[in-house]
Amino acid sequence: LKALRDEFSADSLKIVSISIDRDSSKFVEGMKLHDMNWTHGLDRGGVVSSNLRITSIPRVLVLDQTGKIVYYKTGGRLDLDRIRAILRDSE
Repeated sequence: LKALRDEFSADSLKIVSISIDRDSSKFVEGMKLHDMNWTHGLDRGGVVSSNLRITSIPRVLVLDQTGKIVYYKTGGRLDLDRIRAILRDSE
């Protein structure tokens, strides 16, 4: 995600991370440690995860400008080339 953030402008790519950490200090520590310079939320109580039916992490969704899911990945490595192609097609 950091590579994509560096490659695409904030207008072309908006990143939102949702953490399921139970300890807010570990949540903040993780953002700083991994230099995650985008929007973050802490899902206290699992409300967001439950609503999105997220049962395992990591989970990556790429949505187009209409909110349609155009890339979905659970665990493992991201297909950065595919995500780049999707982002370039939407510019």
